[in-house]
Amino acid sequence: MSDTSTTTMDIPAPPPGLLVAGHYQKDDTYVCFRENGSKDWLLMYTLSGNGLVLLNDELQPLSSGDIVLLPPGARHQYQTKPNSTWETLWCHYLPKIEWQEWLSSFTPARIGSRWSVSDQTIKHRLTAAFTRLLKDQLQSSSFNQQLAMNGLEEVLLLLAKEKDSAQSPPLDIRIQETLDFFATNYKQQLTMEMISQKVSLSSSRLGHLFKEQVGISPMEALLQFRLKQAVKLLSFTQLTVSEVADEVGFQSPDFFAKQFSKFYAMTPSQLRKTLQQK
Repeated sequence: MSDTSTTTMDIPAPPPGLLVAGHYQKDDTYVCFRENGSKDWLLMYTLSGNGLVLLNDELQPLSSGDIVLLPPGARHQYQTKPNSTWETLWCHYLPKIEWQEWLSSFTPARIGSRWSVSDQTIKHRLTAAFTRLLKDQLQSSSFNQQLAMNGLEEVLLLLAKEKDSAQSPPLDIRIQETLDFFATNYKQQLTMEMISQKVSLSSSRLGHLFKEQVGISPMEALLQFRLKQAVKLLSFTQLTVSEVADEVGFQSPDFFAKQFSKFYAMTPSQLRKTLQQK
């Protein structure tokens, strides 16, 4: 166990229920200690310099790209590393219900976790989303408060994506090319032969490799992609069911409705009605 005997004052946490965020750069006299943590979640993202955070009874180092997530009730002890400065973006918040799945995958209950973001694109997007969050949460308008929550949601989604990518083996480049091809050509009437020619594989070889890495066949993946795009159109446009079917690459509205019902256990019209009632 690392020495954590430095005399510190228990610093009050922000009131729970408010989204409170900030950006600071502290010298090595900075220490924050809360014996019982806070009643909300705390997210910290190190931009530069070096810090330390107490996790599992050990002071763990923090540097650029490091994320710390502390759940409600987890002890707070973090500080600038001696002979250094520490620049951090931070946010106290209560999560939306739909965020719980991401948060539970990030950190054990009541302990907290630390990990590093290595992807430069995600790091830039995290900083940009956090910056928007900071600006919006300072405004009193309910619209700005919701925008701040949207910024935080983007931060958590980016972290979930990065963490998932780090844990999952990379896809074969030809499988990734196939998925990218689906994303831009799903409206077209694609055949297995057309898809396999696009990635310079035989149909049988692509089918075997795709199922090995993705878990389903290329044509099943294309079907699911079309159906998921259809959900977006049913949710956010006034297109008829027949028009939605055509927009996502189905030649027959009846076949579209049949496949949609099979996948989502409801018809396209029932899904739209359910969404309108929320």
